[in-house]
Amino acid sequence: KRDQLDEMQALDMLIKRAEVLAEKGNMTVGQLKMVLEAALRTESHLPPNCLEAFVKADSKEMSAPGIFDARALIVMMNMLVVHSRRQRAETQKLFQKLLSHAADTIDKFTPREVASLSWSLAKGEVSVSDKISTVIHDRATALAGKFNPQDLSMYLWAFATLQGHGLASRPPTRARQAISKRLVTVMTSSKYVKEVKAQGVANCLWSYSKLLWYPPKEAFEGLLDGLKRHSGKMDAQHISSALWALGRILKFNIASQSSPPSSLPAPSSSSSSSSS
Repeated sequence: KRDQLDEMQALDMLIKRAEVLAEKGNMTVGQLKMVLEAALRTESHLPPNCLEAFVKADSKEMSAPGIFDARALIVMMNMLVVHSRRQRAETQKLFQKLLSHAADTIDKFTPREVASLSWSLAKGEVSVSDKISTVIHDRATALAGKFNPQDLSMYLWAFATLQGHGLASRPPTRARQAISKRLVTVMTSSKYVKEVKAQGVANCLWSYSKLLWYPPKEAFEGLLDGLKRHSGKMDAQHISSALWALGRILKFNIASQSSPPSSLPAPSSSSSSSSS
């Protein structure tokens, strides 16, 4: 306990010194990043001067080699998800700075990084502007053919959740078409059978229904097969999400239509939520 106390005292002392340096403008973006990450990792309050200096940092500094590649951005965002329950206003400010940088460098993101970015935004309940949403959806559309089952479920769940909370608009038609085409391939190919998990199946069904989208017939049948394979492994959240989605789809008898609509009729009342 004494060692822990000494460590926290040392941490507090160093953060206070960093605050003085940040206020004087004597810290680089890389140094500010390390201070903020230390605060997040130790569940300390985000130091206001360091945070403000970081938020005001020039985009060129953010893009310097070794500072913020896609992986580093997502790691910090995931730490913010946990921390956001304690300092919501401060973490949202940092989220927006990181999101802006992500949008500027999105052309370097891999399918998993696009999916992880989307997931972090949803878990952190971050408000995403139409401009930045478009950038993310355009990248997802371009990479849709390389998404694996987990990438698909993360991306779909994220924007269904954000849209449901009024934090982002629905993905555009081009994204829906590209993602739906890939979902058909993933759900009907023997190559991906072992990668399709219970949570992914439930999340895909829930997301399509939440977004008021019609799942492609082939993909829908694949998702039903996935439900049959994993029904014994599904927890209460998976089951409730899948049932809610199936209830909406079957209510309008969409699955049996030979020429289904591209979207579901809007619900008359608010729907329940799902979690990733």
